[in-house]
Amino acid sequence: MPSTAAREVPPLLLRDLAVEYRQREGVLRALTIDRLEIPPGTLCGISGPSGSGKTTLLHAAGGLLHPQAGEINWGEDDLARMGEAARDRWRRRMAGFVFQDFHLVPELTALDNVLLSVWFGSWSARRHTTRAAGLLREVGIPDPARRAGLLSRGEQQRVAIARALLHRPALILADEPTASLDAVTGAAVADLLVASARAVGATLLAVSHDAALLGRMDVVHRIDKGRLA
Repeated sequence: MPSTAAREVPPLLLRDLAVEYRQREGVLRALTIDRLEIPPGTLCGISGPSGSGKTTLLHAAGGLLHPQAGEINWGEDDLARMGEAARDRWRRRMAGFVFQDFHLVPELTALDNVLLSVWFGSWSARRHTTRAAGLLREVGIPDPARRAGLLSRGEQQRVAIARALLHRPALILADEPTASLDAVTGAAVADLLVASARAVGATLLAVSHDAALLGRMDVVHRIDKGRLA
């Protein structure tokens, strides 16, 4: 698996984007983005009130959902034109996600949770084990053999961040990465996210209410009622 530093990181461009959900009452327009361009290697924060469309924007940018209209361009790749299998392959190669609800397997150890993407990919687990253990130490998990189900929410968040950074993704997408952490640990996690992105020239897209984290970003876009404010 080549590092991000060995390949070019393209711009991310969302254009004429519409995301809708069907409800009993009819169709709900969750997101409308006329144009949002994030240059390569930018640390970009997304702020806004709860329910404003921040997570929907993050999921669209990372190819986790298919829009009803528009483009999601990562260089020459338009995720909006890809099928589900193609988007899955793209995410494995390019993206690292920090989900708000962690998506850990409670029966597995912290280390094994970080290595899950390696197991389901085509990479050597042995090559990545040392890096995974090192990332866990950096985010404050000294015992990689402890089961995820026995960890606190803050510790689970740290494991999720280590997993997202494992394969040095070109695009890091983080949904409230410091929300479950105390101020000291939150600052350390923010340092790790920023340093990891800077080290390889990756683009970081972070949804957050955390003023300290948003203050570390190169640019912050505010979203309200599904639109950029």
